[in-house]
Amino acid sequence: MFARTPTLALGSALLARHDYEAAAERFAQAVRENDRDVLAYHGLGWSLCRSAGGKLPNLRSTEMDLAAEALAHAVSLDPNNSTSAALLALCFMNAGAPERAAHVVQNFIQRHPLNVQLVGLMSDLATQPDLAAVRLGFTAADALVAPAQATTSEVPRVYSGPPLALPTQPQRAQSLPEFVNLSYSQEGEDLVLARIFGAHALGVYVDVGAHHPLRFSNTHRFYLQGWRGVNIEPNPDLYEAFRLARPGDINLTCGVSDSYGTLTYYMFDEPALNSFDPELSASRQGGAYKIVETRLLDVVPLSAILNQCLQSGTPIHFLSVDVEGLDLQVLQSNDWERHRPLCVVAECLQSDVQTVLASQVHGFMRAQGYRLFAKTFNSVFYLETNFEV
Repeated sequence: MFARTPTLALGSALLARHDYEAAAERFAQAVRENDRDVLAYHGLGWSLCRSAGGKLPNLRSTEMDLAAEALAHAVSLDPNNSTSAALLALCFMNAGAPERAAHVVQNFIQRHPLNVQLVGLMSDLATQPDLAAVRLGFTAADALVAPAQATTSEVPRVYSGPPLALPTQPQRAQSLPEFVNLSYSQEGEDLVLARIFGAHALGVYVDVGAHHPLRFSNTHRFYLQGWRGVNIEPNPDLYEAFRLARPGDINLTCGVSDSYGTLTYYMFDEPALNSFDPELSASRQGGAYKIVETRLLDVVPLSAILNQCLQSGTPIHFLSVDVEGLDLQVLQSNDWERHRPLCVVAECLQSDVQTVLASQVHGFMRAQGYRLFAKTFNSVFYLETNFEV
């Protein structure tokens, strides 16, 4: 999460070992090395909060004041970092300054009125700061605010609405010229999926790295036929497009990874290339495309998202994963016993089949009981062992 320089990496390692005071020293060193590094300020604030949490005799402490100062710097450098903003609000709540906490919360919600995850967290800060502390990772033993009813089993929620409404009525196919087979996917992946699921009039999909409700979409063709699903796209600028084009779906704005946290999101002048993968993003910079912005965004395991969006036992017909470089981490974050799609479509940028067979994604999917079934130029299709087309 913080490993961008050796100092940040060491601070992150100390933080993982719960050596908060030593971690704070390393992050303070990182701030001295680069006073414009948002991750250094965020790590310093987080470590100081952890160091102070659970052992405060009163509402004020030197650690908490220093944490608030560091987090205020982090928020000024990256106003979209929900974790820094939330921790800053908690510091103000802990210091007996609810009006300052409310100011932080209101400013953040004004910038992100459509992001369910962030608005829910910020709202908790105003009404249930103890629960918000737990959702940020502070247990009852070291919460910033003494918990009243919070439980350590709480996890950050990206969705608080009703579960996905399962489809009940197929839609009539739109009229097309003779011999036209319509595809919205980049390379015809939806046509392969249509062939696989030709016997299924209705179904459920999950689209991780959905990109756009129509452009390069593996799921829009199925939406038009009456299927419904969950679309997960980290780019907050595209939420409104999904809300308008896919009102029957659950549409979420967050990243997916194998653990909770925040990652740097690299945004290109071609949004289809946006990625959390620093190496892949760097390799694409300077050619035909360029990075125009970076943001620190929240990431959540896929299993947690599906637990919140789907009723127990909801069948998933296919899972589409296209996250530009971190597909393996997304796949590893699923609960394959509870949420077991019949088909998984994963991006694989190598076009050579032998390379695919030697890839980590292929080995992982085989270990989960899936078989390689088909391939397009940059995508591979895996079928559950017992699923026959």
